[in-house]
Amino acid sequence: MKPYQAIFALIRIRPVLYIVNLLALILLEAGWTIPGLLSREFFNMLTGEAKTSWNIWTLVAGLVGCGIARAVGLWGLPMTNRPFVEQSKVLLQRNVLARILQLPGARALAEPPGQAINRLRDDALEVPLFTMWTNDVIGAGIMALFSVIIMASIDLRITLIVAVPMLLVVFIAYVSGRRIEHYRTVFREASGSVTGFVAESFGAAQAIKIAGADQRLITHFRGLNDRRRTAGLLDRLMNEVLESLFGNTAAIGTGALLLASAAALRDGRFTIGDFAMFSYFFGAIGGFTSQVGLLIARYRQAKVGVGRLQRLMRGPVNAPRKSEGVRPAVIEPKPRDLVANNPIYYTDALPEIGTAARMAGDLLQSVDVRCLNYQHRTPEGVTNGQGIHDINLSIKRGDFGVITGKVGSGKTTLVR
Repeated sequence: MKPYQAIFALIRIRPVLYIVNLLALILLEAGWTIPGLLSREFFNMLTGEAKTSWNIWTLVAGLVGCGIARAVGLWGLPMTNRPFVEQSKVLLQRNVLARILQLPGARALAEPPGQAINRLRDDALEVPLFTMWTNDVIGAGIMALFSVIIMASIDLRITLIVAVPMLLVVFIAYVSGRRIEHYRTVFREASGSVTGFVAESFGAAQAIKIAGADQRLITHFRGLNDRRRTAGLLDRLMNEVLESLFGNTAAIGTGALLLASAAALRDGRFTIGDFAMFSYFFGAIGGFTSQVGLLIARYRQAKVGVGRLQRLMRGPVNAPRKSEGVRPAVIEPKPRDLVANNPIYYTDALPEIGTAARMAGDLLQSVDVRCLNYQHRTPEGVTNGQGIHDINLSIKRGDFGVITGKVGSGKTTLVR
């Protein structure tokens, strides 16, 4: 599943929250952008170049209206943003866990439990956060388009000159996309290794003490943390560099505006009010292009999250494949299973779960196994020759048996 498919699926599941959030953002952006138009008329009034229909009370009414729009937008954002993100995150976690419970109990996870928890915690949050981020870009884009239309109607040449830095930002974000995706993948894997090692260490505490491996465990744990810290610094550094570059675009554009408007101001084709409005609107346009650059970067990060969740749903690589003529033990998940609209009972009452009475016939009386075979595979999915072959056994209720053999003979594989 592509990231954009998961995003559209989450929006279709909760369209009301998404649309109301978008409307609130548009109101907020309008409340911040329209004062630029009012500032033009204010300065034109001071120089005697204002339109006759504008006066001080018109400006005051416009500013009050913008303030009300901002207040409504700020009220609507927390009412929709947090519920959408949390409900979508819980839905993803629910679908992944449901898939894990459908897999064979002995090998339901493709990786240690600690790394699986890391994916459920972080990657399940990355996708809904990006989905809400698209609203920020849409709202800012609408106001940026409004600003460009007004600016172009006054002086198209100056508008085109100050737009060059914006296009540069989008280009830089595009070419750095693969590097962003690489750093995020490495960081997520390093974090999962630390979490998984902690979980395994607690589960094998007695064996560690008996073997006297305390110091070796600490040394290995320190090495895992060092790798995670290095990967985290690289991931954060990449984000900070891009955010700094995108954030300073407005300053570069303002310098271009000063150079481009000097001749127009001298010739009388550009008023002080026009300059004030261009300077104000350029902040809105610069904010939009910065968000577009960050959107491209975050899309790569969301792609990592979707891919890791889907790999977790596929289970271990040791599952038999249809291409080998062996019937698979479990049905392969469909890509849309990750974003299936299943009940999560986020606000509704939890359903009652009945308890079935245990009968005498429910007791397991015997286990009979005939010609049991299992082949282990490498991470690439190739059989490595290890496993169990032609196992036959019968265990009756109350029997006590011992499975013994050398290391690697298949004892754990047989029990699983």
